[in-house]
Amino acid sequence: MRQEFPEADGLEIAIQARERAREQVITRVLLSQAARLNSARLDPVSLADDATADLAIERLLADITAVVARPGKSETEAFYRRNRESFFRPEGVHAFHIVKNVDETSGEDEALAAINDVDRLLRAGGSFEELADQYSDCPGRGGDLGFFHRGEMVEEFEAIVFGLRVGEISGVFRTCFGYHIARLHARKPAGIRPFSEVRPQLEAELWQRRRDEAVRIYVRGLREKAEISRA
Repeated sequence: MRQEFPEADGLEIAIQARERAREQVITRVLLSQAARLNSARLDPVSLADDATADLAIERLLADITAVVARPGKSETEAFYRRNRESFFRPEGVHAFHIVKNVDETSGEDEALAAINDVDRLLRAGGSFEELADQYSDCPGRGGDLGFFHRGEMVEEFEAIVFGLRVGEISGVFRTCFGYHIARLHARKPAGIRPFSEVRPQLEAELWQRRRDEAVRIYVRGLREKAEISRA
């Protein structure tokens, strides 16, 4: 809440937090009461148990949202067109790496000597993937890091990798983790992600919004019928 209301003082935060907690408790009680009526298979007395009450509420919410239709392609495309800028993707690269860590078990000189040995094997024609699995302190998958975008790795690593040409192998370089050698496998330019790529994500998001709205409408109906008093 401090992030949501950065200008508010401590007292205002406390008041807002108390009110929000009260609303959450009201919603929880209303849903528990409705779940008790909704779930004939459960003993109403046992609903006092938190785990059983949670299960009954989950079943109730599943019943409420079961009839919510998934968004169609035309609706999803329209949302995509209205919000294209939010699907901007920064430049991305697919890289492999070999690392020798500098930590409490491996000192600076030891790590540097080890990575230099690997570098000589690479220059002599050794397989990057095989050497990564054999010598890297992060073995497996041949050192494959997959695709990542700027801001996802430490700055020293990105400074080297994003400067490589596809297929190029770097020299030995240092980051806060230790010594590395990297190879650039592929590059994706910055741009708007195509609809075909984001469609599954969008459909799931829009469907979840519909289900959330169905629950809000249901809870609003419960509140209108309930007697709620402030203690």
